[in-house]
Amino acid sequence: MLELRADIIVAISAGETFDIEMDGSETIANVSSDDADIWLQLAIGPKGADWTETFSVRVVTPNRVPFKSDETRIIRIHRYSHDTLLDYLRTAVAACERDTWEGCLEALRVKFLWEWDTPNARKRKR
Repeated sequence: MLELRADIIVAISAGETFDIEMDGSETIANVSSDDADIWLQLAIGPKGADWTETFSVRVVTPNRVPFKSDETRIIRIHRYSHDTLLDYLRTAVAACERDTWEGCLEALRVKFLWEWDTPNARKRKR
């Protein structure tokens, strides 16, 4: 089984950008526990590898659930706390571990939007 690691590259909430770590040492300021809407970019790759791929996801609480969008994937959490956010992300990434990177990537693309699946990347591929 290929073990994955994930790091948050950037988090955007209420127009502010935050650099936070998966170890929980830094948090996102001014996020309401009932009204969270956070856009995340994650670097995910095999543990021990010197490379990662970029994925994005939008994390929302029930008050902020948007209409369906193909622009990103959405994780819904009941109430926001930084610890809850990190637990959800760790669990989601761990659930995508497979025997090969290709298997991991397939599972990750269900939960997160891969950088090469974004509308701009699809245009570049043509």
